[in-house]
Amino acid sequence: MDRRVLERLEEVLRSEEGAFENKDIDAFLEANNTFHRLIAESGKNTVLCEYIDNIMLRTNVYIFFYDQFDEKDNSSSQEHRAILRAIAQRDKERAQEFMREHLHHSHRALEVPDFRNRD
Repeated sequence: MDRRVLERLEEVLRSEEGAFENKDIDAFLEANNTFHRLIAESGKNTVLCEYIDNIMLRTNVYIFFYDQFDEKDNSSSQEHRAILRAIAQRDKERAQEFMREHLHHSHRALEVPDFRNRD
């Protein structure tokens, strides 16, 4: 990944963190989408880019309507920060590890509790 992309990712991540601080969900989602899209584009894999666009669209709908955005911590941006640091250090294994953790945490965060079986 070239220096310009790394600088752009850093800029986007700062925007994401600021949007979270200000509880600006629209700006947060835009920065979040851009962060994921820039990483996907850097791989020059059009199928991955389309997949990222699709999954982000679906995730954004959930976050916008169902997520407790005002009440949660900013673990997503912290995970993005770790991913970016590993990429900048050219540490492929750590970047992949942080990406897998991010996917796992994101998947868990999107799980909808089953309230049907409550007593």
